[in-house]
Parts: sequence; structure tokens; C-alpha cells
Amino acid sequence: MRTFVTLLFVAAMMLSTTTGLLAADGKGDTVYFLHKGLDYYAWVAMQEQFEKYAKDTGYKYEILNAENDAANQVNQFKTVMTQNPKAIIT
Repeated sequence: MRTFVTLLFVAAMMLSTTTGLLAADGKGDTVYFLHKGLDYYAWVAMQEQFEKYAKDTGYKYEILNAENDAANQVNQFKTVMTQNPKAIIT
């Protein structure tokens, strides 16, 4: 239970810190959410809130799931860096 509460706190902190970063008009900018995996409810909830926020602010977005593979997540990050992203959240 303590781990779940900690994860929710971290998710809330992450969303609150990105709000200022992404508060500008999102016309044409792409934000990437690089997810470690979707094995835990907290991670699913983070993804759902990110998707809602991106839609509400008008950002194009892309969500990538590394399926708990660190090498895959690193490769996804390197690929996303070539796309000139507005932001990368991981």
C-alpha cells in the first residue's frame, strides 16, 4: 500500500511540474510520453492523465510503451530525440 501511495504522489508531482512546461498553446507541437510499462495501475493512471492533458491543451502526442525493457526504452528515447519534440516525459 505504501508503494502505491508513493507512486501516486510521484505521478502527481510529475503532472504538476509538466503543467507549467506545457501551458503554452500546443498548436503543432508533439509531446512524447515514454512509458516503462503498463503493469501497474498507477502507470496506467499516469498515461490516462497525460493523454487527457495533451488533448485538453491541444498538443499532438505520442505514447510509447517499452514493455519493461530498458534497452527498448533507450532506443525509443533516441528515436524521439530526432523528432524535435516539445517535451519528453518518461
